[in-house]
Amino acid sequence: MGLPFLWFFSAKEIRKISADADTIIVNSTFALPAVGLAFPMHGRKRGGPVISWLVHDTITSLKQRVVAKLGAHSITRAVAVSEVTAASVRPFVGTVLVQPNGVEVPSEVVAVKHSQVPTIGILAAITKWKGHDILLEAVALLPNVHVDIAGEVFAGSEDFEAALRERARQPDLQGRVHFLGHVNKQDVFQKWNALISASTSPEAGPLGVLEAMAYGVPVIATNHGGAAEYLRDGAGILVTPSDPQDLANGIRRILENPEQTTQIIEVARQRVVAHHNLAHTRKRMLEVLN
Repeated sequence: MGLPFLWFFSAKEIRKISADADTIIVNSTFALPAVGLAFPMHGRKRGGPVISWLVHDTITSLKQRVVAKLGAHSITRAVAVSEVTAASVRPFVGTVLVQPNGVEVPSEVVAVKHSQVPTIGILAAITKWKGHDILLEAVALLPNVHVDIAGEVFAGSEDFEAALRERARQPDLQGRVHFLGHVNKQDVFQKWNALISASTSPEAGPLGVLEAMAYGVPVIATNHGGAAEYLRDGAGILVTPSDPQDLANGIRRILENPEQTTQIIEVARQRVVAHHNLAHTRKRMLEVLN
């Protein structure tokens, strides 16, 4: 069963269940063609529901651009979770608003229980574009550093995980790479010297980055997408995507400069409190979507 068939079938269902709706929220880029088929003239006439596209994928690939073009004519407005994501959808939608993601902010930063062994962590589904392989090569350049891989395998990425485990068994990494599976975030945040976001493609608004910032864990991330917006102006360390050496240098900066790291933690937490507190962003998101 191909995507075109699913889009046509879904369009009929969307039309049926939304007959009396005032607002329709499209939560997936790949659902746009179905919505476009359900409301083929929506963008050319007045009346009908407000159709809002909640954009939490930065449109970078040809496949994404084709899908967006097929369905965006029906969209009243797009609501993007970061400026970089908003820029990627402006060619397809006339009205584009930005409403950043939010996370719960604890009353205090976590009480860090660092061991004598420096430990960093990555909190992400295990799949190629999240950059786990780049991170392992960076850690191989840092002989005393351990890395926790927290998260489960994304469907279809089993071979990638197997390759990571094989790389972790090599002499330069053996005993220093720990696969944790699903975790309680607060438990791992208490032991990590830093959280790594190593994505090789831009992420629209990575929640793990915001959560670490809120909990007082310094973040090292690749310099693109929402992470670049979150960590600008001293709120974290930004490194070149797909560059193990630059990532290793960023990790070294956090581990070897405690005063700078303390300042990064303070700036990052202040930013989350001011701009990404879920207590406020949830209400604003509902307002712009409706």
